Amino acid sequence: MRTPILIALNGIPQACDVQANEWVHTFKQLMSSPQSSGCEGQRARKWRVRILGLSLPLFAVLQPAWTNASSWPGLPPDCWTESRMVHSAQSPNDVWKRNISIITRQSEKLKTGTLSPNKGYMFVVEGGRPSEHVIIFAEKDHLIDITIRDLVGLSDIRWVNEKLILMRIWWGRMTATDMLFDVETENVLYAEMVTDGTQALQQYRESCLALGCTCIKKG
Repeated sequence: MRTPILIALNGIPQACDVQANEWVHTFKQLMSSPQSSGCEGQRARKWRVRILGLSLPLFAVLQPAWTNASSWPGLPPDCWTESRMVHSAQSPNDVWKRNISIITRQSEKLKTGTLSPNKGYMFVVEGGRPSEHVIIFAEKDHLIDITIRDLVGLSDIRWVNEKLILMRIWWGRMTATDMLFDVETENVLYAEMVTDGTQALQQYRESCLALGCTCIKKG
């Protein structure tokens, strides 16, 4: 049987840092592992009691925020008709700043690449997981090299106008950063966390009948 604190932890939006996610994963394993007999089983039961004792006060703090519609940019997941990507200006630990570096290096024009609408600039993506490079030529005497480390994948990279490149950088299965780069000023104009809401939608639908939410009331 799933405990309320475990349900609440599953439902928290995925804008948590890596350490928090690791703690939640460990907690789930301890709380959901099957009962066993003997000394090993006794130790496991003692740990469950200790963790539950520590977690119940935490649940008292987390539960109101989890069920509060204002914690989501639009309607909370129990009101969605399908999963969606959720954007948040809050980026714990500025993961993109830690994992992205931008340098310039002397080089000739790229021979091939994805052309800008102005037919002069171009970019090419090199490398692969866990490190990729976006190499940009913008009619200067150097190339721009955007190095992205510790990523899972890079998707939806494209020109949005003559000088701006939009890319979605995935740090994990659920979280990514949308970044907009100006190739003329060589600056990041915009970077924002984006979360795949599939897990949140599933957890809300499973849990709101017990906890009560905005669109799904207690059963």
